[in-house]
Amino acid sequence: MLTTGLFIFFEIVTICFFLGAFFTKQEILWAITSVFSAFLMFNSFKITTYIYQYNATTLIYDAVLVSNSYPYLVGLNTLFFMLSLVLGIFDMFEKYGTKLKMKGK
Repeated sequence: MLTTGLFIFFEIVTICFFLGAFFTKQEILWAITSVFSAFLMFNSFKITTYIYQYNATTLIYDAVLVSNSYPYLVGLNTLFFMLSLVLGIFDMFEKYGTKLKMKGK
């Protein structure tokens, strides 16, 4: 279960790794992107958002649950996961597959 702040942080990190992998063609960045997006894909159903409301009887702030699920984020992170796998495999074939083919001729 993630809070909203942590989820947004990990989503920004995932997007940064995705963009970095897209422009640098590094396989390790594709792997990190797929791990982060899989982690966010499984945890996006239980994002908790609280507001703190003052309780006059106990004189403390109580956490009140506002929202705890965002189903569209599963689709977004599934898209990042699948794109990172497919583009990572394309980059591996581009980097290593052509060299093996050229040596065979």
